Amino acid sequence: MPTAGYPYDLEKSEGAHGGDPFACTLYKMLPKGMQQSSKEDIYLLEYLHQIPVEQVGIPEYYQELSRNLGDKKNINLIYPVEGGLYIHIMDDPEGGRAYYIAVEPALTSDVDTHTLLRRIETWLLDYSEEFDGADTPQQQRDVLERLLEKLTDDQQNDESGLRAFIRGLIKKSTSNDPKVSRDNIKVVKYLMVRDKLG
Repeated sequence: MPTAGYPYDLEKSEGAHGGDPFACTLYKMLPKGMQQSSKEDIYLLEYLHQIPVEQVGIPEYYQELSRNLGDKKNINLIYPVEGGLYIHIMDDPEGGRAYYIAVEPALTSDVDTHTLLRRIETWLLDYSEEFDGADTPQQQRDVLERLLEKLTDDQQNDESGLRAFIRGLIKKSTSNDPKVSRDNIKVVKYLMVRDKLG
């Protein structure tokens, strides 16, 4: 039975890359445009690993849609939309309306999203005055993204500074101390803007 909202059962994507996401078999089979987008947004490749490609095939990739696609039979395509999302459109295998699946950024599986976002919210309280004068949604977004960028400041070498703080945010209960990747910070920005500003 298909997973709710999907016309197929999702497959586990953890470890599907075998270490290097851009050396895996699926990545090599993707159209060039989708390979480039997957490099920029690794969560797109993670999503593709959940699709049973043997059953539904690899989606076609379109940078933008055209009206000509309305006449296309057997739709299975992905295209980017504003805000860092991708839309996966595919026919209903039972002949109903097509599925429109939003592919949203997600943190890597080794990060507790809820805990991380709550701790960042607490951290942001110390910077609430930065939002003074930011009256429009775009101004608020700019301030929020600028502040979140501080969490990945590569120039920050002080272990008592922001770099150590963000490491502490995602520290697992084991001795592993993963670093926040650029991909994860991009996802944090997306989630914070989505949840706080709409």
